[in-house]
Amino acid sequence: MVRFGGPDGTSGAGSVLLRASADTADGYAVNLDPNLRTVRLFRKDGGATTALADVPLLVRAGTTLPLRIRARGSRIEVFVDGLPTIDVTDPRHARGRIGLNVFGGRAAYQDTYVRAL
Repeated sequence: MVRFGGPDGTSGAGSVLLRASADTADGYAVNLDPNLRTVRLFRKDGGATTALADVPLLVRAGTTLPLRIRARGSRIEVFVDGLPTIDVTDPRHARGRIGLNVFGGRAAYQDTYVRAL
């Protein structure tokens, strides 16, 4: 689950990195951004970023959203609040690390786990 914002009303974008290189120059990022009101899937190649999907989503500061990402083979599926939101096939990055990121404010993660499929 991802919770956005702090008690002062600030909110930042929360991202989950997957199949990422150790320096995060390569891989994927699923980004929930309450400021842009979107959920996006990015691919990074040598630090250059390409948006693979950009879906409107109302995310408010102070709210918590369940986020699930399923990556099998070249298919990446994203579920927000239990609903299928992104379904992309991209074979560029097949393996790598997993991480969490916050940009431009505050976001908190809870009940975060990784399970092999």
